[in-house]
Amino acid sequence: MPLLDESLGHDLAKHPSQTLFGDLQDGEKILDGHSRMAADEVDDPVMGTSQPVFGENGVGPGGEVAVGEIQHLDPFAQIGVAQEQGIRSACYVSHIDIYDEPVYRDKGLQRQAAEIPPSQRGAMAELIPFDDRDGTIWFDGRLIDWRDARVHVLTHGLHYASSVFEGERCYGGRIFHAREHGERLLRSANIMGFDLPYSIETLEAARYEVLRANGIVDGYVRPVAWRGSEMMGVSAQQNTIHVAIAAWEWPSYFSEEARMRGIRLAISDWRRPAPDTAPVHAKAAGLYMICTLAKHKAEREGFDDALMYDYRGFLAEATGANLFLVIDDKIHTPTPDCFLDGITRRSVIALAQRQGIEVVERHLTDDDLGQATEVFITGTAAEVTPVGQIGDRHFQPGRICRTLMQDFDAEVRRG
Repeated sequence: MPLLDESLGHDLAKHPSQTLFGDLQDGEKILDGHSRMAADEVDDPVMGTSQPVFGENGVGPGGEVAVGEIQHLDPFAQIGVAQEQGIRSACYVSHIDIYDEPVYRDKGLQRQAAEIPPSQRGAMAELIPFDDRDGTIWFDGRLIDWRDARVHVLTHGLHYASSVFEGERCYGGRIFHAREHGERLLRSANIMGFDLPYSIETLEAARYEVLRANGIVDGYVRPVAWRGSEMMGVSAQQNTIHVAIAAWEWPSYFSEEARMRGIRLAISDWRRPAPDTAPVHAKAAGLYMICTLAKHKAEREGFDDALMYDYRGFLAEATGANLFLVIDDKIHTPTPDCFLDGITRRSVIALAQRQGIEVVERHLTDDDLGQATEVFITGTAAEVTPVGQIGDRHFQPGRICRTLMQDFDAEVRRG
């Protein structure tokens, strides 16, 4: 079962504290570092009915409560509070400020998050800002504290998108197709006109070093390379090439039954560009700008993701995953001539062929979408995810989706 139903998860992400505890009007009455209590009130506990409002790692309870008491939240609730209210140093209860002692530090949040069962951490981790976590990151050849992994605001990669990256999954301590990801990172950098300052072997060893340092067994690995800040302008050929590798826990938290219900895709207004207008075969940061725009619009409209067409009007891919249609018990997938030929895509094609299922790579149109009985997408994050709706068309995930999900789950866990 998923940790949260869709509506609760959406509300929690937007308004964690209100979702968990209701509309707390007094919640904004947080001290600015000093107490407004009179001296005699501090010395003598007072009883009174209180509205529950948030502190840094607790909430003052409703009903009869002595001044100074605090009811601690479970880790899930604490993270929600931190997301919406930020780090607080005091908690307000009714008309009395309980205390002004700092009780909720960022590292405390990390410790509380660590107490969450591994099966629930996928949903929880997304509520912790990525720039304020415990752990270590491999940065230009050495491990440094997570919070120290920073770049200058005038970095070329930030202004001109001269950056390439990979998305990788670790299952049971093993990075799935680590070598292929390393080779693609190298190719992407070469397409973007720069050389990585480390070998594929060095970067593979560094990825495992990061996993060990952070105690991650099942997680996501993000290598990234970019041009630095020595020169600011379109041309920056002498800029230093930096490389970093981060990793975080990312367990599979949806059951097979939940995935078989299928996700919903909107139709994107944005199209994958032609090969002579963008470096379409590089996993380059700039190519994801239209993916972000497409997915944001889809989410605003109540969908999970968006289907993108290419510059010719053929079906292409989702914003971060490859597309497959099942037509007459054969699998059809778009020819990757203007988007990435995903590593997970190739793995799933091999699994299908191993099952004796014919796989056809060709240009696909809306007519093909109308003939499909099953649809699924594949990617490092998506793994094998069935699709239940695209625009106003509906699909029923069936035998082929289930078979490939099971086969893929088994494949990534092989020693």
